[in-house]
Amino acid sequence: MGPETRFIEHPHVRTLFRKTRRRIGNFPAARAWGRGPSNVDRAAYSGGSCATNATATASEKAGATVQLYHSDSVAAPKTEISGKGSRKAWRDRHAMASLTTEGAVSFRKKPRRPLSKKPHVLTDPLTNRGTAFTREEQARLGLTGRLPSRVETLDEQAKRSYAQLSSYETDLEKYIFLDQLHDRNEVLYYKVISEHLAELLSIVYDPTIGEAIKKWSQGYRISRAVYLSIDHPEDMQASFETLGLGPDDVDLIVVSDAQEILGIGDWGVNGTDIAVGKLAIYTAAAGIDPGRVIAVNLDVGTDNEELLNSPTYLGNRHARITGEAYDAFIAQYLATASDLYPNALLHFEDFGPGNARRILEKYRDSYRIFNDDMQGTGAIVMSSVVSGLKVTKESFAQQRLVVFGAGTAGTGMADQISAAMRRDGLTDEESKARVWLVDRDGLVTDDMSGLPDYQQAYARPASEVAEYARGADGRIGLRTVIEEVRPTILIGTSTAHNAFTKEVVEALCAGVERPILLPLSNPTERIEVMPADAVPWSKGKALIATGIPVDPVTYAGTVYHIGQANNALLYPGLGLGIVVSGASRVTDGMLLAAAEAVAVQVDPSGPGASLLPPVDDLRASSATVAIAVATQAMADGVATKKYDNLVQAVQDAMWQPVYQGDRHDRRSAEGARYRHRDRRDRHPARVRLDGRDRRARRQILGRPDPTFSGALLDRQRQDAARGLPRLRLRQKGGCPGQRRGGPDAGLAVRAHRACGGRGDRRRPR
Repeated sequence: MGPETRFIEHPHVRTLFRKTRRRIGNFPAARAWGRGPSNVDRAAYSGGSCATNATATASEKAGATVQLYHSDSVAAPKTEISGKGSRKAWRDRHAMASLTTEGAVSFRKKPRRPLSKKPHVLTDPLTNRGTAFTREEQARLGLTGRLPSRVETLDEQAKRSYAQLSSYETDLEKYIFLDQLHDRNEVLYYKVISEHLAELLSIVYDPTIGEAIKKWSQGYRISRAVYLSIDHPEDMQASFETLGLGPDDVDLIVVSDAQEILGIGDWGVNGTDIAVGKLAIYTAAAGIDPGRVIAVNLDVGTDNEELLNSPTYLGNRHARITGEAYDAFIAQYLATASDLYPNALLHFEDFGPGNARRILEKYRDSYRIFNDDMQGTGAIVMSSVVSGLKVTKESFAQQRLVVFGAGTAGTGMADQISAAMRRDGLTDEESKARVWLVDRDGLVTDDMSGLPDYQQAYARPASEVAEYARGADGRIGLRTVIEEVRPTILIGTSTAHNAFTKEVVEALCAGVERPILLPLSNPTERIEVMPADAVPWSKGKALIATGIPVDPVTYAGTVYHIGQANNALLYPGLGLGIVVSGASRVTDGMLLAAAEAVAVQVDPSGPGASLLPPVDDLRASSATVAIAVATQAMADGVATKKYDNLVQAVQDAMWQPVYQGDRHDRRSAEGARYRHRDRRDRHPARVRLDGRDRRARRQILGRPDPTFSGALLDRQRQDAARGLPRLRLRQKGGCPGQRRGGPDAGLAVRAHRACGGRGDRRRPR
């Protein structure tokens, strides 16, 4: 190439050459990547190059050469321009180039890497059926020869997948297998989980997910979330828009900044799977449509030195951003998410103790938000207490509560139980006076410096505890508090393994006849006491529920069934009830209704009976909770939807893991119901976009169509052409609108003829 050769980054061929004096027109092959019209005029095309016809111009005399390189790869195409003779410089909208106005013009393709030809229907987990595609579906969808000969049913696929899952030895291996299945075929994934939910709940979420999070960056496979970085807040709206989801297409968003995960602490962007796992439980347990949910990670940095020093860590490599910048980022997220998806429930998960409570209290009346660590955990504890009070025959107003581990979860439980006390007739001061918090520094008192705001409401007056015995470090320990207070309820959220010693349990039972004992920390290595120890230490008197699944305990000839205070018993049904009712916010009454709906499903009065229902049939349990929540939402005046038959409405709203109808056939009514599952057809108005140009699409949608890639090739944009004549390039032997070599060329020809040969009508897409 001579010294006059230049390369110009430019996304489209036609726009670059619109302003030439000659009508050199469009390059037909450009349609493959620009989706622009391929009208052709006065040119011949063969072998990937195009030269002007000798009769078109006399430009060969000048000897100028223009070569256009284009590619379908991620990189933008490059245009090589060289020329001899007279030149005229002009400014294009995107590039400055020098071009000989009278010269020979040639086009040739730049070598490119091969692109995957795998059909979209197989790569989208929402539409992929794998070996369940029938032969007719394979033929219609272009899958012939891409799948084994045998056609399986969903039940056969589920049986084979579960056998594969069972072949793995460790829980982490099983988690990875299920995660990969999730990325291939969502229906099959949820079919396997729903049929073995009690067994797989601890694999899909807690406690196995904690181990997976620690190795997330190192073993990164595929992303199912939206990542919002505090370093680039300007990208927030664009990040959501890449999903192609409309305002009515999202029911639920789970977000986490991963500061306080499952008792294992701060794991930065590694905590992404927390949001993904939470959504999986929503779908498996309550039938929330997996095509209408979003997982979000807020990457605000991390204070975990292990991650910051790891060469494989994929998040922002700086300490956590706090203060005003963090608050502004949260405010921007809430405003953006609620503006784009006004009907979505905004679920907050595993935020730090101070941030979680502050965000909830500040925004709960303005947005449809729910914090599972505070509200969900508190509500499921309420269910346990409600069941326990059926045994003790007491009311909430008679309870004395000690919470060991005064973080976000612990104070959230205190809030819920304190509110129940007020509903039983106590004043605000009286209800808080019946709650004692014990943290790492001992009993929380009002003379301690630096108390978080969420602990201050329950801090005991220093004068009240002046006579309490203190340890060598000057702190008032848990055992002392139990001996002095004689609590009826003891809750553990400290993650301090074996903190409830034999002496502590015996002191608890010495104070009351049937205490409620709830060691809720997880995973197993962090629980305060195992029921196998607590039952004999209490001589079978303690009413126990735990935060992890445990086997029944036999003592003195009685089998004690230990209920798991798993939030999965409550929050999926709560979310479903909010979706069905269209509740504008989450009220305390809705949380209490959910707690009571869980408690009513068991009879705890029998010897060794569980305080909570099992997780074996979470679907039925979640439906019960959803009905109660929707009913309460209507009573509280926050519901935006009403039904004559609420039970049927809840059942209809529950997504089922089955291959429903022929959702891939867009000509069928059943297929129309699932248009939102296809990434190309997310917007409700998109059904009216077929065959429309960019301007018409914008008028229909009210905004630019992000899925229409031919923006710069849109012939209707007069501002782009700046009034210059439309450039045409006719493929030899073809018609305007015809895609070279395509099987649908006849359709383009018919469309051209239908518009009178003007070339103004696009081929329907």
